[in-house]
Amino acid sequence: MKIHYTLEEKEGILGIIDVWKRKQLTQKVFRDIQWEVGIPPTLIETMFWHLDTLYQLTKLKPAPIFKGGTCVQCYLPPTLQRASNDLDFNSRTGNPNTIIDQIKELNKKLLKEGKAIELKKHGQKIRYGTLDYNLKDERSGTITFNRRMPSRLGEYTKTGEYEVMGKNIKIQINYKHAWLPALKIIDKEPRFFILKYQKMKKNYVYPSSSPEDLIADKILATMEEKEGGRERLKDIYDLMVLLRIKHRKEKILDKLELIADRKGNNPTIILKSSSTNISKFVEKDMEAQGFRSLAGIDGKKIIENWEINCIRLVRTIQEISEPTPH
Repeated sequence: MKIHYTLEEKEGILGIIDVWKRKQLTQKVFRDIQWEVGIPPTLIETMFWHLDTLYQLTKLKPAPIFKGGTCVQCYLPPTLQRASNDLDFNSRTGNPNTIIDQIKELNKKLLKEGKAIELKKHGQKIRYGTLDYNLKDERSGTITFNRRMPSRLGEYTKTGEYEVMGKNIKIQINYKHAWLPALKIIDKEPRFFILKYQKMKKNYVYPSSSPEDLIADKILATMEEKEGGRERLKDIYDLMVLLRIKHRKEKILDKLELIADRKGNNPTIILKSSSTNISKFVEKDMEAQGFRSLAGIDGKKIIENWEINCIRLVRTIQEISEPTPH
C-alpha cells in the first residue's frame, strides 16, 4: 500500500535539501544531464543526493574518511566518471557504538536545523534526511545506514507495510580499518560529473582518501577469490581509470605493505593475486557491457574495448612492484 502526501508535506520534504536550489531538482534537469552523458536519470538524481549527504557528514567531528567507488569519481575527468549508488567511509574510531552514537547526534542536529523531517502517516513515523541505522556486519566491520531522500522521478521505498515516495542513499562506515583509515587524507571538493551542468549553492571540502589509497583498496578488492558480478566489474573499471591519472607507485606499495604486514602477507603476493583474478575477467566482455550505461562518454569507450583494457590493466598492476626507471 502506498502512502501519499499533501502538497505541504511534499514541500517540507524538498525543504531538507541544503546544497541545491529547488529549481535544480526537477525531472527536466536530470533528463537534460542524461541527454548529455547517457546515464539514467535515476542515477543522476542519486549523485545530487550524494553531494547533499556528504555536506551533512562534514558536521561529524571528526568526519569519516571518504573512500570507495563514489570517492574514485571525484578524481576523474567527468567523461570518465561513472554513476555510483553508495557512499563508503572508513571511521577514525574502531568502536562501532561510538559511530552509532555520533550518527544519532547528527540526526538530532539535522532535525533541529530543518535538514531532516519526520512525518506521521497511518501510525508510521517516516523520516527524510536522517541517517537511519540498518545493520552491522561484524565480519567486514561495516555499519550500514540509509538516508531516505525525495524522489523527483517517482521512486518508492518501504516503511513497514507501506511504500512511500523516496529513494534510499546507502552509507557504509567501516570501523575495522580505523587503524589506517587512509595513508594520506586529502581535504577535497567532491567533483561529480553533474557539477559540469549544475553548480551547488554551497561549496565545501570533505576528508577523502588519496588516489594511491583508492588504487591500493581496489587492488585488495580484486585479489579476493569470489565470484564476480557487476560490483567486481566496477572495481576493475575503477582501477583502469585511476591508474591513468597521476599517482605514485611507491605510495601504493607503502599502503599495501602496511596491510600485508598486518595480515602476515607481502605486497608482491597481493599484486599477483589481483592480476590473476582480473585476468579471469578479460573474456567477460558481454557482462562488462551491462554497466556501460553507468559511465560517461570516454568511460563507455573503455568498456567497449573491455578485453584489451583488461589485459593492459593486468600488466600495469604487475608493474607496480617493479622499480621506477630514472
